[in-house]
Amino acid sequence: MNGVAPHGHRILIVDDNEDMRQALIAVLTLRGYHCVAADHGESALRCLDTDRFHLVISDYQMPVMDGIQFLETLKKRPTPSPPVILLTASTSEELWRRAFELGAYVVILKPFATQELVAVSARAIESRDLNLVPFSKLEGN
Repeated sequence: MNGVAPHGHRILIVDDNEDMRQALIAVLTLRGYHCVAADHGESALRCLDTDRFHLVISDYQMPVMDGIQFLETLKKRPTPSPPVILLTASTSEELWRRAFELGAYVVILKPFATQELVAVSARAIESRDLNLVPFSKLEGN
């Protein structure tokens, strides 16, 4: 994909922290993605019910519905879901294992380099489009 997002790729950003949502939107919009924001898992599910997304980037620790609960709900849905990148500050192997069991494309450890997130986002969308095997685990710097 040459690091440039094709027009029309939509990313749903799910994070309860307004500053983080805005930072992620700014970085990804500069690369040509169209981003929509949700402040927790339940609002993200409403977005997925009404719109089409190529990728979801979700924080793990959020009120109302955390990232794992969000993945659990996605897994139970009859329609295919876009790939999900889970962001977390937790190094818990149990959390990471559970995220992958529930279908997370990758888990990225906070803090992370924005270039890393951009590259993984492009790869997730490309993998979805080409039906490639997902990454197993990627840790931040």
